[in-house]
Amino acid sequence: MRFAGYAALFGKRDAGRDTIRPGAFARTLAARRDPLPLFWQHRADQRVGWVKTVAEDERGLRVIAEIDNPEGAAGLAVRRGAVTGLSFGYRVRDSLRTCEGRELIDLDLFEVSLVTHPMQHGARVHLVSSPGGGGFLPHMKGICPMDSPIPTENLDASFDLVARQDATEQAVESLRGDVDDVKVRLDKVSRAAARPALAGAGTPGIEVKGFVDGYLRLGRESEIKSLSGASGGEGGYAVPQEIDAMIATRLKSISPIRAIAQVVQTGSAGYRKLITTGGTASGWVSETTARPETDTPTFSEIAPPSGELYANPAASQAMLDDAAFDIQSWLADEIAMEFARAEGAAFVGGSGTNQPRGFLTGATSASGDAARPFGTLQHLVSGDTNTLGSVVELVLIDLVHSLKAGHRQGASWVMNSATLAEVRKLKTSDGAFLWQPGLVDGQPDRLLGYPVVEAEDMPDIAANECPIAFGNFRAGYLIAERSATAILRDPFTNKPFVHFYATRRIGGQVLDSDAIKLLKIAA
Repeated sequence: MRFAGYAALFGKRDAGRDTIRPGAFARTLAARRDPLPLFWQHRADQRVGWVKTVAEDERGLRVIAEIDNPEGAAGLAVRRGAVTGLSFGYRVRDSLRTCEGRELIDLDLFEVSLVTHPMQHGARVHLVSSPGGGGFLPHMKGICPMDSPIPTENLDASFDLVARQDATEQAVESLRGDVDDVKVRLDKVSRAAARPALAGAGTPGIEVKGFVDGYLRLGRESEIKSLSGASGGEGGYAVPQEIDAMIATRLKSISPIRAIAQVVQTGSAGYRKLITTGGTASGWVSETTARPETDTPTFSEIAPPSGELYANPAASQAMLDDAAFDIQSWLADEIAMEFARAEGAAFVGGSGTNQPRGFLTGATSASGDAARPFGTLQHLVSGDTNTLGSVVELVLIDLVHSLKAGHRQGASWVMNSATLAEVRKLKTSDGAFLWQPGLVDGQPDRLLGYPVVEAEDMPDIAANECPIAFGNFRAGYLIAERSATAILRDPFTNKPFVHFYATRRIGGQVLDSDAIKLLKIAA
């Protein structure tokens, strides 16, 4: 029974930190005339055969050996694949010691052994040939099964197959490494895309850079989106989405009502919404009972009055010529501050003529939800002409529970700082303050368990005024706005200053009059 395999591999560090250089066996192979013995586990007293051919190739030391007794323990172990490791006995003639171990340069080879655990993992028998049949061993994946008959003369050709399998495995490993590199890069890209952008961080897009450096700084109007088909200068130019998002973010942070109300983006000047005022009728029936017709629900149309909100900040031409001047952030801050001041007043007390209708503008009633006309807010009366009254804490509790349970989830108080100062002094009968300061940074202060929003446009405490509002403003007040802000650059009106006339169409009105309750001061 013969087998083919590699007794040593070149360039592979073994378990003893030795690396064999190509050509290390050349001197021995040239000088040796007698065949090498084949030992079992390096035991000289257990020779199991002879090495018929031995040679070096690019991969290592290749051997073809013959086992004397195919039916003996060694022959059966090799044929069954139980023992496939190969090793060799040697004396070192020349070596080089490095920080990673030894490099064996010249070796005196005197035996080859079948071993259970080779020092080099890849030094193994790969093909067995015997009169009863043979084949590639199981660790040679996908070449041919063990029971396939392999002629003895093909043992030498098997080394070419092993070399090709090595080359294939190296190519596959290289491809796996390339795929892993691509995965790492894609993960970095996906993490960078998912990471929230920091203010002022990152490189502005081409549209933003062209708008800022071209139009805002220099007044170039080419390739800028116009909002008027007849003349770009009449309607202004659409702000890029990045700058518009900066304005919207700043508006939400400094405009109190916008932060708690429902905001919808519209594509046209008018916005309408149908809502049911009485709900849809329903009833219970058995499985076979006829289904009677239900009443038709009552609808009301919500069409928030809107107007054009404008801001007109100015900067000198010298500021615009300064490359270090961050005109993008400056303009977003200026526009947002002016818009927030104007819209905050309109959302509370706007007249509804060329501006939003504030939630305090319409009529109020002391009647409950079922008795009031749609669109009329309910108020509870307390206090006198100068104060909130002696039992205002009880009225505040009544105000909370006049709101439906569904609306109380997400409800908040709205009042100005003067009223807030009075509310903070309120105590219970045992001396505890009703006011609950926020204990965590970023969490709002609370009154009776609900957050408090300061809106300076709310009226002060006075006769017939409503200085305190409580409700779910996301359900109760609707803000409808055109998503795009338009800017018109004006370098002529007030030279040497350049004005930036910014406009935005905004509307608003009460959406659900059951979702907002008011505290009214008695006359």
